[in-house]
Amino acid sequence: MLKKALIIGIVLFVILRIPSLFENLHDNDEAIYTVIGMVLNRGGLLYRDIWENKPPLFYIFYQFADIF
Repeated sequence: MLKKALIIGIVLFVILRIPSLFENLHDNDEAIYTVIGMVLNRGGLLYRDIWENKPPLFYIFYQFADIF
């Protein structure tokens, strides 16, 4: 019974993930966050040099992600 449920779960997971194989590498939000992180790393100031209507924590995360 557990094997059957596991196999069904894996098959369902694979079927639901198939559309993601044909999407862009980044969706629009990720690309915007990455650009904002790059501007912050180059000395720009959030909400003065670059603007997006989201809380600053998103941008700080992508600022550190741009370093790596």
